[in-house]
Amino acid sequence: MQDIASQPSRAGGVPTGPLQQTAQWQPGETYVTMNRDWITVTLAFDVHTTHMAGTHDTVIGVDVGQTPLAVALGDQFRSVLPGLPPLPAMPLGVPEAAMRLAQVAVYGAARQQWENLFALMLPRASLIAVEQLDFRGLQARFQQQCHDHGINDATLAWLPQLAREAGVQIARVEPAGTSRLCPICVRPGDRQGAILHCATHGALDAHDVAAHWIRRLGELQQLNKWQAKCTARRSR
Repeated sequence: MQDIASQPSRAGGVPTGPLQQTAQWQPGETYVTMNRDWITVTLAFDVHTTHMAGTHDTVIGVDVGQTPLAVALGDQFRSVLPGLPPLPAMPLGVPEAAMRLAQVAVYGAARQQWENLFALMLPRASLIAVEQLDFRGLQARFQQQCHDHGINDATLAWLPQLAREAGVQIARVEPAGTSRLCPICVRPGDRQGAILHCATHGALDAHDVAAHWIRRLGELQQLNKWQAKCTARRSR
């Protein structure tokens, strides 16, 4: 997905906002050329261009994982990226180039999911809160290097660039414990896999719970920044 400079409207030259290009990989048009010393892969993409005009009136929290890949939650907004199954074990003797190609294919499919999520979030969001990733823990937390790569690119590169073009703020928050606190009674529950069991409110989706609290932490972070700015102005 790529942003293009804002284009003037037909009516009066007022910018309509950045254009968004979404590229969808066409796996049936993938061509591989192999030689003894090198390999060439040609990929085809179907590109669509849309305007990113929107309301920008809701705060959205994003919980990042593997399955699902991400859950985004805001006022009257919920979107889930289902994620991808891990790569199957490669048989012995498979060329390294073939393994790299398989990882690129998984990365490309995951990137398409992220792009679809951004296209839904950015027109609606005034603030997007995402978890502060810990590079030291990525290898232990996620099974595939291509997942690590995709998550890093999505949250640390594409999202900040697209958000800036769309006028959307980004908040990065510490996610520890966000999936274990009931969002209704604000009491700790018992998490078992993807389910958080609250003694009062029953079974809750742990990923939705995490996205809820990441969103609230993002709002609190922005409020603290605003209060600090006001205090600094008064002290001048």
